[in-house]
Amino acid sequence: MSKKDKKPPFTVTKHKAIQILLRLTTLFAQWILAAVFLFSGFVKALDPLGMEHKFEAYCAEAGLNVMAGSLYLDVAVIALTLVEFTLGVYLLLGMRRRIATYGAFVFMLFMTIVTIYIYIFNPVPDCGCFGAAITLTNGETLAKNIVLLALTIFLLTQSRRSLRIISQRNQWLLSAYSLVYLLGITLYSLHYLPLIDFTGYALGTDIPKAMSGEYAMTFTYEKNGKRQVFTETNLPDSTWKYVDATTTVVTAPSIADFSLLDRQGEDISDSILADTGFVFIATIPHLPTADPGCSDALNDVFDHAIDKNHRFYCATTGSEQDISQWKDRTGAAYPFIWGSAEMLKAMVRSNPGLLLLKNGRIIAKWSRNNMPDDGELSSLSDAVEHVQRASRNRSFGILFLWFIVPFLLLLSIDRIWIGSRYYKIYHHYKSLKNVPQ
Repeated sequence: MSKKDKKPPFTVTKHKAIQILLRLTTLFAQWILAAVFLFSGFVKALDPLGMEHKFEAYCAEAGLNVMAGSLYLDVAVIALTLVEFTLGVYLLLGMRRRIATYGAFVFMLFMTIVTIYIYIFNPVPDCGCFGAAITLTNGETLAKNIVLLALTIFLLTQSRRSLRIISQRNQWLLSAYSLVYLLGITLYSLHYLPLIDFTGYALGTDIPKAMSGEYAMTFTYEKNGKRQVFTETNLPDSTWKYVDATTTVVTAPSIADFSLLDRQGEDISDSILADTGFVFIATIPHLPTADPGCSDALNDVFDHAIDKNHRFYCATTGSEQDISQWKDRTGAAYPFIWGSAEMLKAMVRSNPGLLLLKNGRIIAKWSRNNMPDDGELSSLSDAVEHVQRASRNRSFGILFLWFIVPFLLLLSIDRIWIGSRYYKIYHHYKSLKNVPQ
């Protein structure tokens, strides 16, 4: 080789460095986008009715009378969760690159335009992009979407460098399974209650404590020119001189307001939270569109509460006329109280729903489709802790067993299949080399 044909080693090294940097940046963009899409779609699937409440607020701002729980919003939320989660799976595995990259770009372009409008006109305080799991201000949401849009643009130009970790032949298996899984989670959460409750009213919540939050105080004392920080449990003796005290937030309040008024306008919230017995609260955020199909079950729960000397209320935002019409339709004899629509929608993701309190603590929740029968109500007196613990175990068990394990199993089978193919090719090539000429 002549000197003219030789390439300077520095140029080759620089070129390789650029290629490696582009590959790493592409992988970073690919997996960051995948994580965001997967998480966003997943939390919406866990709490679809919460997302419908956001859509309801958008529709009201646009002058449209579309309520959460309607078929239109059900379809809209299901479609949104499936699109986001599917794009996340595609990006994570590097499959269907053209659909994934162009889909992510179009989706983020549209959402960025929407969040610009929300940021300027502020129709809602939180866009709901991550449901109730993570609350962002409109400014934070806009900044997030601009960054994600930039990543999609970069990935669009470098899609050939993205990493594929599943074979093209078997990719439909994981794609189909992801769709079926997420659709099942969404439909379950719509029909019953969210498998994981991200609101401030999750099972086991102590409402007074959740309203006040948790704080810790530290005290600074000085002695012989030396300062030291103490807590409330280890304060120094009188030889130390007090300097300052600091309060830090350990847990911020997760419930901003819990206010329930009787028909005379008196606040009965403190009385409800201080009750050492069972207190049943049926929640009906919007009486005109509430499902009357569970009214017999609610009436049975009310009769059980009366027999056992438990308190029972129906909390709503409805007018006297709405309440009168509901009584005519359902034969309801229980007392009505009033609460804010936002609070009632968060308490139970159902219209109607049912909440059970004891000592101000949430010990059970039911949707309109699984109201408790006499047997379940009778077992509550001796199984309060069991109700809470069983619900949490079921939620995490279903999520782990029915997605993560099968997903990894299918991916492992695909990797083994690819490995066996390469081994056969290698073995065949090696046998040809050993054939005598």
